[in-house]
Amino acid sequence: MVGPLVLFRDPANDPNVPDFAHVMDRLLRRDLPSRVLQHNTRFDGLSGDLSYVRGSSRDVGDLLRDASFDIVYIDAEHGCQGGSRDLDISMHVLADGGFLCGDDLDL
Repeated sequence: MVGPLVLFRDPANDPNVPDFAHVMDRLLRRDLPSRVLQHNTRFDGLSGDLSYVRGSSRDVGDLLRDASFDIVYIDAEHGCQGGSRDLDISMHVLADGGFLCGDDLDL
């Protein structure tokens, strides 16, 4: 898994943030996306075969070997430039025939 625990909005410092962003803030601070992914992989019996890498694609992209992951799960940045970079880096570390997955945990 590549993905930092970083909010895409800052409800505490932006008076125009919608109510759902406050809920998302609480869920992210509890690390819910990562915990749900790890729960689901344990449920599916895959957890022993997984490696989790947590960090920004900018920080960990160079550390990962080309075509080394069968599944890449992205919780990408939401901007066009950041999201495109996350996808580009992920495609370089995805093995042939692998799965590229992600979500946007919006309520």
